[in-house]
Amino acid sequence: SMCGSQEDWEEPECPPQTSGSVTFAGMDPDLESEEQWPPSPGLKKACLMYDDDIPLVCEEFTINELGTGIASSSTVETLELSYEVNETISVDFTVPVAIQNTWIGVYNFDQANNDMSSIPEPLAWMYTACNNVAGDQTENNDCAATASSGTVEIDGRFDADRWTTGWPLPSFIYRVCLSFYNNDPYEEFIC
Repeated sequence: SMCGSQEDWEEPECPPQTSGSVTFAGMDPDLESEEQWPPSPGLKKACLMYDDDIPLVCEEFTINELGTGIASSSTVETLELSYEVNETISVDFTVPVAIQNTWIGVYNFDQANNDMSSIPEPLAWMYTACNNVAGDQTENNDCAATASSGTVEIDGRFDADRWTTGWPLPSFIYRVCLSFYNNDPYEEFIC
């Protein structure tokens, strides 16, 4: 078995291995490269690497799309119809399948809706299971926890520099959307 983070793969802490398995998940150690967990659907490749950039052997596999009807049978709605500037925006959600790194974003009302094939980057967002943008891991910002229902509170408490706008949001008409995919394009969502 592998041990520790990639920086710890030196002897004697992590002796060479002749066989074993590696499990990828949205938990430490930090394993992301181009995408955060979970990877976007499609054809992928896992490779045993030598010296960080020389593939020794690779295996292709497919990550399937989210099941039919999962997004459309989910719900996401604010607890109030209107909020004061700088007031916490509370959003209830339910999903039939809880997935790591699922998030809820706030959009200008005309920039996201259920008729779109994908939604853009949100103005502000929070992970559904962690109720923050920092996640629950120490080496990355992934939220390995999952939740099939709950309330997310969007406000200026957290790392708003990862948002596309600052807090507080100005007076305007907004919409909330829940995205199952943590990597762009955000094609599985409900508003």
